[in-house]
Amino acid sequence: MNQKIINLTCLLIIQEAEEILKDYPQNPYQSALINPALWNRLINHVLNRIPNQYYTILNESEEFPDNIRILYSSLKERMHLEMIIRQSIVYLLQEHLGFPYSNIVHKPLP
Repeated sequence: MNQKIINLTCLLIIQEAEEILKDYPQNPYQSALINPALWNRLINHVLNRIPNQYYTILNESEEFPDNIRILYSSLKERMHLEMIIRQSIVYLLQEHLGFPYSNIVHKPLP
């Protein structure tokens, strides 16, 4: 029996970061995060700040959940993740582009 362990948190961060990034202007946010190295740093930065959840597939016939967002039970958890992603975007752009904090446009949480 082949067993797979999947880090759902990583998949969720990627999915959420892609959605959140749509709220930001093309320049400098989206254009900077097209860089795969910076994108990976964003994902790692967020992963290091939240607890991870894993999903185990015990056999090949078992299906992976279509909507991984349901695994995060509360709105509070999702809002916390969104806040960390937004903070990480600002932090990495400051570091990558050398912008002072005050020059970066902050997007308020919806």
